[in-house]
Amino acid sequence: MSSPDPNAPYRERIVAAKRLLKAQIPDLEERFARLTASVEAQIEAIESERARGQTSVPQIRYADLDAINDATRALIRQRGCVIVRGVFDAERVGRWNHALEDY
Repeated sequence: MSSPDPNAPYRERIVAAKRLLKAQIPDLEERFARLTASVEAQIEAIESERARGQTSVPQIRYADLDAINDATRALIRQRGCVIVRGVFDAERVGRWNHALEDY
């Protein structure tokens, strides 16, 4: 016996929304195809970086925030996130880590 479909109450609304979008955006399928290709290219780039032992999330030092070059800035925008290192001193971070371990 299969479990009930959790989307059943919303199915008709989803179908109606899709029809409306398709009517309002005639090139929706082409847009979606371009977006899909872009996402797949990003996935390939990230997998390649990971295979080379690189992180896929850009990282910068707090002290270097004012000197971010255009390539790094573009990568941060592309990935949508960045790790900022060196914001807090090692002693404070150590205390936080111990508090988390004790938790």
